[in-house]
Amino acid sequence: MGEVFSFVLKIGGIQAFLIGMAFLSSKIDVKVRFSLSGLLLIIGLGCVLYSFNSLPTLQNYPHLIRLEWGLPLLLGPLLFLYVRSIVLPNKNFNQRDTLHFLPFLANLILLMPFYLKSGEGKI
Repeated sequence: MGEVFSFVLKIGGIQAFLIGMAFLSSKIDVKVRFSLSGLLLIIGLGCVLYSFNSLPTLQNYPHLIRLEWGLPLLLGPLLFLYVRSIVLPNKNFNQRDTLHFLPFLANLILLMPFYLKSGEGKI
């Protein structure tokens, strides 16, 4: 990955993360605020983690390997909850809404043996 592309991803990720944090402290509706903030925080974290996907970085920090793999699985549910909170403002979150996060949880469970390996075992 090019140095410029990696730098732009890091800057964009930090910017999305900061905007997400700013939305957390805003005065908009709590459902809209948390779903939009979560969406921006996940996008920012994904950009920053993806920018570290170069061989020298991963050899120095092997615990960063595959950390961003499950993050795209959170984008769909968070976007759905954000749009639904705008379209149906009177509808509250319920336990059925957590079912949308099951693919992320399944991914996390499947990758847990890899995440728990030592740094040398990941390379």
